[in-house]
Amino acid sequence: MWIRHDGDAVAEALWPEAERRKQQNNVHVQTTLLRRALEPWGVSTYLDAGGLVRADVDLARLRAAVAAGDAAASAARGGS
Repeated sequence: MWIRHDGDAVAEALWPEAERRKQQNNVHVQTTLLRRALEPWGVSTYLDAGGLVRADVDLARLRAAVAAGDAAASAARGGS
């Protein structure tokens, strides 16, 4: 699903002359390219009500903060 639009409808609107299978492939390819543009350093990006939100999850940093008894403070700082 593309932000309140059916993926098939988006594909049909963008590539009306293509067969359904080709349309679906095009959507997959373009979605992958868009994701790579939004996540250039491998940081996951999500669409929230307020816009794009990047989630930087570092398990090693979280474990170190928990071991140091500082997980709440680390989370409050956004993990940095």
